[in-house]
Amino acid sequence: MKHLYLTVGLLLAVVSATKAEVVEQEDSALSVFGEACEEIKAGEQNAPARIKATDKACFSAVSALPEIIDIKDSFDEHDFNVMIYNIVDEYIEDLTTKTLRQDDNQICIEVSGYITPESIGKAIDKTIKSPATQQKMVSLQDDDEEDDSLDNSLATLNIPEQNVLPTPPNSVLVNTFYVRPTEFYNNTKSNSHSGILKKILSQSENVQVMAREEDANFIVTPQVLKAKIEPLNSETNRMQMVLALEIFDRLKNDTTTEHQNKFILFSTNENEQAIAKDLLTQLFKQGSVSLLKMADQSSAQSIKKQAHGISDTAVITQ
Repeated sequence: MKHLYLTVGLLLAVVSATKAEVVEQEDSALSVFGEACEEIKAGEQNAPARIKATDKACFSAVSALPEIIDIKDSFDEHDFNVMIYNIVDEYIEDLTTKTLRQDDNQICIEVSGYITPESIGKAIDKTIKSPATQQKMVSLQDDDEEDDSLDNSLATLNIPEQNVLPTPPNSVLVNTFYVRPTEFYNNTKSNSHSGILKKILSQSENVQVMAREEDANFIVTPQVLKAKIEPLNSETNRMQMVLALEIFDRLKNDTTTEHQNKFILFSTNENEQAIAKDLLTQLFKQGSVSLLKMADQSSAQSIKKQAHGISDTAVITQ
């Protein structure tokens, strides 16, 4: 990590609906302002979408600070991302939120607040002295308990051509996924934790989890960016976990990232590793909803395009 003179980090993967601007106040504090929208999932209450939109707006606001953008290259990627989460969670002051618009499908939130130079200094100093890549992964050890029965049931396809759906037009949509080993912020990887996501995805009726990466239309790389435990008192701890699901869409030759961030309280006498695994499972479940929706849309568009191409060919040859 290089020597730093300014502070703060940022997570660049935010939705295209997000925008932010920054105004420097006369007292040298940095005012932050951001907006973000989040889809309201069918059958769920509005609160989860409101929280996610607020988080995205905060990330957007912080990321717009020139002081933050200028230092990105000075950090390891994971340390930089973790520092951004710390900034948002601990150092935005006088944070206010306002609902800009809301309907049955989407909610849009506006946030405003400020960050002091002193807080920026604390965040950078904390990251330098205790980078995430040097923290011990006490609560997310690889237990080597990946289900062999799932591995044995994973599909393989003999498809001679790339980017061809194993689904003809007008038939049931099938999304083929391959899940890479889970990457952790301390540069370790785990197959067993990816097994959790494989099981979640395989429960969907229109999904096949593939044994080979070359057979899949959608390739998912899970990344645990943060797994932090803080004691609140002698009886209660707080765990925070930040998850990124990076998905490569072979049909579009495009990569997108879905982020999940959650806190959970637990007793000091509970098993930390069990709590962490349960929290990771929750984040996998939340993230898979967006992955499946994106895959459905991409597959449907590909099938429609293929069908249109067949139709055009038939007209030409008549």
